[in-house]
Amino acid sequence: MKYFIQLLTAMMCLAVTFTACTDREEAVLPASSPVAFYNASQLLRQELERKNPGIAVKPAFILVNTPVPVKPDTLRTAERQYMPYFAVSMSGQQFYPMLNVAPRPVPWISYMRVTPGMQELIFLKPDTTPAVKTVIDAGRDVAQTVFLTDSLGIYRTIVTHDSHPDFDKGVSLRIVQAAPDTGLLRVRVNRVWLGDSWAYGTASGYYHLPLADSLSSTLYTIQVTPAGDTSNVLKQYLLKAGRSQSYTLIINGYLNYHEETNYASPDFRLSFIRNK
Repeated sequence: MKYFIQLLTAMMCLAVTFTACTDREEAVLPASSPVAFYNASQLLRQELERKNPGIAVKPAFILVNTPVPVKPDTLRTAERQYMPYFAVSMSGQQFYPMLNVAPRPVPWISYMRVTPGMQELIFLKPDTTPAVKTVIDAGRDVAQTVFLTDSLGIYRTIVTHDSHPDFDKGVSLRIVQAAPDTGLLRVRVNRVWLGDSWAYGTASGYYHLPLADSLSSTLYTIQVTPAGDTSNVLKQYLLKAGRSQSYTLIINGYLNYHEETNYASPDFRLSFIRNK
């Protein structure tokens, strides 16, 4: 009997040891999905500026799987430090802090990590009322960007998948059409048209722009025109880009005055973010 107990004890110890070793060998980091945010809404930009008369910051929060109503700006700093938000500095420049990272002077919130699966996102206005709610499918290790835009005060989102193979023979460029009142647009790079035409709310995959083997970088002339009149260049931008780099062109802002926006001054623009 004594021998049996000793044998049983030894087997239990061996099982515990084996399990512990197995756990250590198979330990992995929790699965996550990177999500970034970009404010392409002229109306929200103006709302942020009106709510920030050069004195204080009144941000527009983004809620991730958080029920409303909620007043994020009334929470303690420790409670809201992991909430992404759009804001404007005292000088009127937009900035977008995220996860205790220093504010970046571009309309871009760097990637935050969420649990893979369906994620409910609620974009709030500066007065904390909801602007729009959307649901994204966050794939494991699949980087996505959620662009916020509006058409005469009706907010919407455009979601893009950001991962793509490197292009070592030149530069990669994709298009996000977030300008609501332009109609169909066309994009030309160095006299070469990219795709057919782009409607409000659409986004392209990455186009490959060639680069001479003797160069490490070059200038690309990017022009945006109406699809029906390609001789009318609405906006032009000179982009300096290097080999294997990738960029996103965001066409955004209003082209014309509108009663629904209190005849706010049009702020049609071509904005760029570098993805790699």
